[in-house]
Amino acid sequence: MFKIGIDLGGTNIAVGILDEENRLLAETQIETLAQKPFADVMSRMTGAVQSLIHEAEIQSGDISGVGIGVPSSVHPKTGQLVFANNLGWRMADVCGAFREQSEWNIPVFTANDADCAALAEACLGAGSEFDSIFFVTLGTGFGGSFVQNRTLFMGGDGYGIEPGHSIFVNNGRLCTCGKKGCLEAYASATALLNGTKTAMQKHHNGILWEMCEGNPETLNGQMVFLATERGDKTAKAVIRQYAANLGAGIAGLVTLFRPQAVIVGGGLSGAGDALFAPLREITADLIYAHDIIPIPKILPAKLGNNAGIFGAALLCGGAEIKI
Repeated sequence: MFKIGIDLGGTNIAVGILDEENRLLAETQIETLAQKPFADVMSRMTGAVQSLIHEAEIQSGDISGVGIGVPSSVHPKTGQLVFANNLGWRMADVCGAFREQSEWNIPVFTANDADCAALAEACLGAGSEFDSIFFVTLGTGFGGSFVQNRTLFMGGDGYGIEPGHSIFVNNGRLCTCGKKGCLEAYASATALLNGTKTAMQKHHNGILWEMCEGNPETLNGQMVFLATERGDKTAKAVIRQYAANLGAGIAGLVTLFRPQAVIVGGGLSGAGDALFAPLREITADLIYAHDIIPIPKILPAKLGNNAGIFGAALLCGGAEIKI
């Protein structure tokens, strides 16, 4: 039997098919088009799944379940998405909508997208050699999850944790959730790009301007790190400030949860030493009792952008995990 993993993001929807050995057999990706109504996005998602299984020459009857990672807390009893600020959805029944539109009579599961990626890295990826990890994912938003002995920490009320929406700066930058000063507004990949664009307006020349051909709106995270490697002063300053913000956020999470390792996923996890060298240095200095208690390793995720797919599929079973 096969299982489907869906990673629903604010920018893209990624879909994958896994076999019983958790091997990724086929995958696809489409734009989320988050500005569209909920029903339209769900229709596009369902269509992408059906197209993929058709291309993989798999019958719907051979699928044991579908797991969906969503950018939101999930209601512990109803399974509804609670509040996806990057999509503008509140109390949305993602599982119900998928069942209705697909007309498949199979189990559908949902969980927070960062929780899904954390499960994948804890079971199959960079965290598999540790008993406890804290996973952070840097993308449109900032997600994070704590996993111990392959068990997700879901908080006292079962809604899970949202470290990206803890207050990092009182009355600071406006976050997409509506609050001001959230860690997400300072340490997500979106925050990195926003900071780069702001810095570029103060220096109207340099490698960054060349790379984006004079249009900062075409920038992506990879360009910022490439510009840093090529010696662009603006890019270097932006990365240093971004690493300082991210390091302070991670240091606080380490002090709270005391994991053996911190796994960094999302689009920026492949940045290499340009990000991880200053990040490790900054984080180590800010962790409480860092000169007495061992400091956890900070490692890039191994599963890359597919971590969300793997983790969502794991919700259907096939690994010794608990939620």
